[in-house]
Amino acid sequence: MSMTSYFSLQRFAVVSSLVATLFFAGYFSVQAQTWSSPVELEGYAWSSNIGWISMNCSNDGSCGTSNYRAQINNDKTLSGYAWSSNIGWIDFSPSLTGVPDGGGAARVTGDNSSGWEVVGWVRALSYGGGWDGWISMNCTNTGTCGTSSYAVDITYSALQSGFSSNAYAWGSDVIGWINLDLINFSSPCVERASCSAGDSVFTNMWCESDTPVTCSSGYTCPASGSGCVLDAPTGILHIDRTLVRRGEKVTLDWSVASAVSCRVDVDRGPSLGSLHIQTVESSPITLQTTLFTLFCKSIVGGPDIEIDSKEVRLLPNIFES
Repeated sequence: MSMTSYFSLQRFAVVSSLVATLFFAGYFSVQAQTWSSPVELEGYAWSSNIGWISMNCSNDGSCGTSNYRAQINNDKTLSGYAWSSNIGWIDFSPSLTGVPDGGGAARVTGDNSSGWEVVGWVRALSYGGGWDGWISMNCTNTGTCGTSSYAVDITYSALQSGFSSNAYAWGSDVIGWINLDLINFSSPCVERASCSAGDSVFTNMWCESDTPVTCSSGYTCPASGSGCVLDAPTGILHIDRTLVRRGEKVTLDWSVASAVSCRVDVDRGPSLGSLHIQTVESSPITLQTTLFTLFCKSIVGGPDIEIDSKEVRLLPNIFES
C-alpha cells in the first residue's frame, strides 16, 4: 500500500492590512507563552489493522492507574508511550536502541518557511516472531517518498495545533497505515513578530526566534510594536486664500515628511503636483465650493494616505441698485 499525496503544512497566516488609514501592520501581535514543560499529544490514531491507538491516558480516564502519554519535548524530540488494546505499548522514547538506518528516533523538524513535520521512528514493544515493531513517521526515513509519499505534518492554528488532515505513519504488515489526523496538542508559543533594537524578530510556535530582520526603507519597527510597520507620512497643505471671485485661481504648496510622492486631488478636477513640484496653481475656480486634498505615499507603490485638505469658496456676488 502506498500514499502518493504529499501533505502540506497549514500555517498561521501573517496578515498585512491598512490600519486606521495611516499604516500597514506587518504582523499580528500576540503575547508569547513560555515553553516550560513538554507538550502532551492528545487524542487517538487509527489503524485499520489494530484499531485505535490512544496518545494520552486522559482519553480513557485511566491516568489514576496507568499514567501514560506521548509528548513533544523542548528539544523537539518525542518521548513517552501510546497504548493500543490490541498490541500494547508503543514507545516514543528518543533513546530507542536499534533504530533502522535513516531517520533516527522520532522528532519534529522543519523551519518557519517550509513548515514542520515529524520524522524518525517509534516502536511497538510487543515486537517479536519475525516482526520488528518499528513504525516509520516519514517516508524520508526509508527514502521511499518517490513511490510512497507519506508524512506526519503539523498544522498550526493559534494555541491549538496538531497533525494534518492527511498525516500517516507506516507500521509494516502488522500495523499497516496509521492515520494521526485526530491528534492535537497545545502549541507552546503563539507565532508572532516583535521589535528589538529597531529590527523585526519572528518567534515561531516552538518559541524559537529567527535572526532579526532590519525593516526595509519606508518601514520602522517601534519599540513597543509587533513587527515592521509602514511609516505614516505627515504634512500640511497650504493655500494662499480660501475666498476667491469666480474665475480666479489659487496657489497651493505643501510640506511633508516620510513621503516619496504626493499629489493634490480636486473634488471636481484633475490631480495637481508631485513631491518634486511643491507649488502648483489651480484651474479657474467656478464652483461655489472646491475641495483640495493632499495625498502622499510612504513607499513607491504603497497606499495613498490622506494628509490634509483645504476648501475654497466663491465670494458672494454683490449687485448695486
